[in-house]
Amino acid sequence: MSSAELADFVRENPRLFVLTGAGVSTGSGIPAYRDAEGRWSRSPPMTHQQFTRSESARKRYWARSLVGWPAIARAAPNPAHDALARLERSGSVARLVTQNVDGLHQRAGSNCVIDLHGRLDRVVCLDCGATLSRASVQREMEEIHPGFARRIAEIAPDGDADLEADLQDFATPCCPACGGVLKPDVVFFGDGVPRSRVDACFAALEEADALLIVGSSLMAYSGYRFCERAHELSRPIAALNRGRTRADDLLALKVEEDCVAALAELASALANRAATIDIHSRARHDAEAVRYQLILRFPGDAFDDFDDIVELETALGERGTVETHDVGSDECRIALLTADPVRAFSEAKAILERKGLLEASVALYRPVGGKDYTVLWPRESDADARD
Repeated sequence: MSSAELADFVRENPRLFVLTGAGVSTGSGIPAYRDAEGRWSRSPPMTHQQFTRSESARKRYWARSLVGWPAIARAAPNPAHDALARLERSGSVARLVTQNVDGLHQRAGSNCVIDLHGRLDRVVCLDCGATLSRASVQREMEEIHPGFARRIAEIAPDGDADLEADLQDFATPCCPACGGVLKPDVVFFGDGVPRSRVDACFAALEEADALLIVGSSLMAYSGYRFCERAHELSRPIAALNRGRTRADDLLALKVEEDCVAALAELASALANRAATIDIHSRARHDAEAVRYQLILRFPGDAFDDFDDIVELETALGERGTVETHDVGSDECRIALLTADPVRAFSEAKAILERKGLLEASVALYRPVGGKDYTVLWPRESDADARD
């Protein structure tokens, strides 16, 4: 399937529920956990149970995060994030739910975002519930462990780093309010997404026309559940993702292209179409707002057959709307409203000459506000204005 078909899908379903995954942020230098087949591309991440039950696990997490966090903090939105923000502004994205924790959608300008798995730039105390910025925790750890953050290590997903070091003396950060255990405000593997957050996503999905998956294999049930619900609601599902997804059997459309390039192309295609529609809409509005009046007068006995008058009105009607016609024994009068006065005027003169109506007159009036007209092309000495 092509990105052109994806554009058709978006046009047919103008209010999208978009679910994004790691594939959206790889273009910003943030690695993904899984490969194209949905398999782990590295060791599985730390679980919630490991973090909360083991001091050594927390030391390992915070030491690696001390090295890995700066890469997340420096990461910038890529064209995929920008494209989704543009689609939101155009009205195509009703709700964006992201499984990523990097905050790049918001930095790109998206507003209707639900961070399904939380935000890495926030830290929460597991004891008193206080929240801190990740930047402040980073500064504290750098003061306690000077030079540690500059260690060379390969950056891993979600601000982790492939770091092997002796961590016996590494001090984990503590809550400044109560001295309790600090944890990044994200949903670890093995933990559950808060029920209120899931309910908000389900409510948004029910209001949407369709579900669009971007850059996710959906191997985690926390994201796959929305495909199940969309299927139950008979909402069509499309996926923009390289490789296998858990929801392949439920998809109405699958585009296996790089999501960064494909989303940028999609946003441009829809923007160009919207601009074209806007131009035509403005043209129609102008045509309806500015209607010139063309008046033909000719002797009442100019035609032997009334059908000739009908034929004349029909020909003029191709250039506008025949507003009124008066047929009398002395004079016939036809009034035409038109948005194409030059062509209508020329064709009216040609028709009259072709019919041999040499005594006919043609007058063209331009609207000046309300029901008032001013003469644009007089053929009668006493016709200088009309109300």
